[in-house]
Amino acid sequence: MKYIWMISILYFPLCLSAQNLGQPDLQYPKLTKREVIETHFGIEVSDPYRNLEDLIKEDIKVWYDTQAKLADKVLNQISGRKLLMDKFTEYGNRAADQVSDAKIVESGRYFYLKRKAGEQYAKLYYQDSYEAEEIALFDPGTYDTLEAYTVSYFKPSWKGDKVAVALTHSGYEISEIIILDIEKNYQYSEVLKNAWPDSFLGISWLPDD
Repeated sequence: MKYIWMISILYFPLCLSAQNLGQPDLQYPKLTKREVIETHFGIEVSDPYRNLEDLIKEDIKVWYDTQAKLADKVLNQISGRKLLMDKFTEYGNRAADQVSDAKIVESGRYFYLKRKAGEQYAKLYYQDSYEAEEIALFDPGTYDTLEAYTVSYFKPSWKGDKVAVALTHSGYEISEIIILDIEKNYQYSEVLKNAWPDSFLGISWLPDD
């Protein structure tokens, strides 16, 4: 309870400080509208900012990067912000390990995501049985050196000798799926792009895995 009071004491002055900043002179990055008109059920729908979804184009990347720097500049002017964020991090690191999305297959093998205290993201673990030793199966931090990927979904096969892992970054809903062979300690070279397995029905393995 004392932690809640501490956060409240820090939070309200922070809000007042943000209000007292006034309206800064912000130079927003310019973006050219590229109107796209589609017809849905006989009604024309205009989308002038569809080009923001094209994250491959360099000018769009620059626009997002400039927006992020502008936001950081404004937020960093709030007095007490760093103290508050440091306190959130400190209290979060005091928590015990967080285990989520546990799955058990026919063989009795357990799979789950686990984020240890102080870690930024969860890793995929498994155990051959409830009493067996915990084994780290996959660390999403090793997947790509340029982007910070996280595990958004995973589905072990019926026997538990393989597992499909969906990875995403930057809050995107669309993910990439890789297949791990546990018995061979091997990752298949094929990567399924533009997937969204954590919605609707997810991934279904065939009976023969």
